[in-house]
Amino acid sequence: MFFVFLAAGLICQASPQRSQEQISRGKLILAGNTRRLPSVKPGGAKGSGQEKGSRLPPLNIEWREDLPASIAMAKHQKKWVFVLMSASWCQVCKTLEGSVIPQEQVQYFLASHFICVKIDIDQPYGQAMRKQYHIAGVPCLMVFRADGRLQGQLSGAPRDARAFVSIVSRLAAGH
Repeated sequence: MFFVFLAAGLICQASPQRSQEQISRGKLILAGNTRRLPSVKPGGAKGSGQEKGSRLPPLNIEWREDLPASIAMAKHQKKWVFVLMSASWCQVCKTLEGSVIPQEQVQYFLASHFICVKIDIDQPYGQAMRKQYHIAGVPCLMVFRADGRLQGQLSGAPRDARAFVSIVSRLAAGH
């Protein structure tokens, strides 16, 4: 069993019994529950406030630094763990953190499905993770299952919100 996350803010359990038509109808099928996530309206919360016309509350992702505690939290909340490996000297990391991750679509996607962890690759714990998971460079996007197993990772930075959601979704699907 694996999950397919759709860029429109949906997640579907993929199986031979479910057709592409069922998946594209926009239902969320996760652990036997079916529900539709609210769609993300582009151009909503910009900066610190909420712009007129947005249907979503402003979000502030809580970035944690402790992966084991985050995995335990994810298991309890029935979410997965998203890890951003970065470095203070990395310009690409700064661009990702400053212009892509703050976008409403990304914030809502991460808050809905993940416990988020940010780890500095230059710190001792980051160095240990770099060796353990053979991280080639930063930024590195990683998705862990609630049982602590790495589902997928990619070194590089998506250029926009849509690409970010698509890439993290593919990592979660094991691609």
